[in-house]
Amino acid sequence: MSSSLNAAAQPTKENLVRLLEEVETTDLTPDPDLSREQLRQHYELKGRIVKEKTKRLDLYINTLESLDKSWLELIQKTTLPIQRKEEEAKYAKMVEDETGILKLINRGKEAKITLEMYMDDFQRAVQQLSEVKSEEPVTHGETSRTVRATVNLPQLPLPTFSGDPKLWREFWSGFSVAVHFQDIPDIQKLNYLMSCLKGDALLAVRGYDIAPENYDVIRNVLTEKFGQPTTIKKSLYNELQSIKRNDREWKATIEATERVLRQLEATGENLEHSSIEILIENKLPAWILDKVYQSKKERRIWSVQSLRLFLAELVQRNEEVTRSQIPNKERDSAERRPKTPYKFRGETSALAIKKKTEANSSKPTANPKKPNQSKRPCGFCNEDHWDNECRNYPTFKQRMEYLAKIKACLNCLKPGHTTENCNLRKRSCFHCKGPHNTALCCIKYGLQTSESKGQQSNAIVANPITQGINSDEKEVLLLCNEVTVSKPNKPETTERVMAFFDIGAQMSFISKGLADRLKLQRTKEETITIVTF
Repeated sequence: MSSSLNAAAQPTKENLVRLLEEVETTDLTPDPDLSREQLRQHYELKGRIVKEKTKRLDLYINTLESLDKSWLELIQKTTLPIQRKEEEAKYAKMVEDETGILKLINRGKEAKITLEMYMDDFQRAVQQLSEVKSEEPVTHGETSRTVRATVNLPQLPLPTFSGDPKLWREFWSGFSVAVHFQDIPDIQKLNYLMSCLKGDALLAVRGYDIAPENYDVIRNVLTEKFGQPTTIKKSLYNELQSIKRNDREWKATIEATERVLRQLEATGENLEHSSIEILIENKLPAWILDKVYQSKKERRIWSVQSLRLFLAELVQRNEEVTRSQIPNKERDSAERRPKTPYKFRGETSALAIKKKTEANSSKPTANPKKPNQSKRPCGFCNEDHWDNECRNYPTFKQRMEYLAKIKACLNCLKPGHTTENCNLRKRSCFHCKGPHNTALCCIKYGLQTSESKGQQSNAIVANPITQGINSDEKEVLLLCNEVTVSKPNKPETTERVMAFFDIGAQMSFISKGLADRLKLQRTKEETITIVTF
């Protein structure tokens, strides 16, 4: 059954392969010595060739897509398990085959994109040349050359070139329209050309005399040194290799990578091979790679083009979310800003210790934190907030599971090394002062769940102190929580008490009243010397 479909597709596959070879070997570059009218005719002719090849590509691609759809429908209609398994195996083999229907469809679509880009360039070039021609005054005979020789150049700065091969095509395209195709003496063209050269490009032609016969010589030297396709491709690949991974500025990394890939495509380079895919993935943060691998599993066909489209959609979606949150951020910022200075804080209820600050202290105060100080993105969801404020991973368990998944350091929350090998200073928890990252405090985040996210903690504060606190006093909240304690030899005897956690203490204490309620026996007495500060 599928054999007949494969046989029916064979002529179309052969035609498409031949057409792809024609597209890859077709030279669409114009001769630099052509006149403006000849160049316009060249672009029109090449445009017709590109249009014809694009239509043939559409025909072959549509035929193969129709056969592929029929093949899939045939598999769905097959009811016998053994026969269906055989058909699925044949289809899977076809997918892996370099000359299979799906691979040829993808190659055809990529070639079509390249041809459409060429077609757009040709149409713009023809339009520009036609506009320049229409602006020339109508003259007769030999006087026409005299009139064109005195034409004024546009009052626009000429492009400059410093020797970067990647920028050669851009420079020469602008210079050709502005100077090279103008009917002016070669010595004038050469003077304009030399004035546009800088850096390595100027050094390459510094020894040549400024003479009319050297215009073509200098132009050829520049083309051979900076304008060869192999030189341009090598320069673009070097730029692609030099793009560094930046987890904070990941959007800029993706956009820079896409810019280089588009330039490589414009030179006719085929980007559909695994080395390009690996090169792109090496520049992505771990959280984006996780999404990429998930998308790979969900899609039947994956290619470099699929990866590029996925990253482009990710950047666009992130920008849309950012734009939608700007009004909310401005409103929240306005709400947090105090409208009038205040002298007294509102009432508070907590286990509090007030430290009075000396009014005439001679100690210099620390510099306030800069309001626009930048911070790195969240180590869990990569959004713009502190790690311990992450609402996508609110609990201690969720955060530990995510860090274990990406194999990240528990000190700096970055992947790529273990906690023991972390070069940063060991963190101290803000909440419990323990030797761990604040975002990984099991006391603060261990009892929270995703369902109770945003609710208040169930810790009960004893001995409430309610009073107005002067703004010259600092308030310190002690780490307390209500816990259940029991008698060691009678676990069924329990009491609910308020526990105070002192991280620096070397001993634990209970009150005499609690000892009496649990009916604990005193075994010995010790004298403890307490030194205050």
